[in-house]
Amino acid sequence: MSIFGLAFVNKKSEESTIFTYFSILQAFSELFIAISDCEFWLVCIYSNSHKNHK
Repeated sequence: MSIFGLAFVNKKSEESTIFTYFSILQAFSELFIAISDCEFWLVCIYSNSHKNHK
């Protein structure tokens, strides 16, 4: 972390902590949604290719 960032955190400790927490939470939720979508499509493609083989 830079000196400026450290000073900013010390100045606005509570606000930046909450902001950082929400940023991380949002990033994780977006990542989770992306993984879920990817898994969903992989399952669809896999099941469709399985049906075609039979």
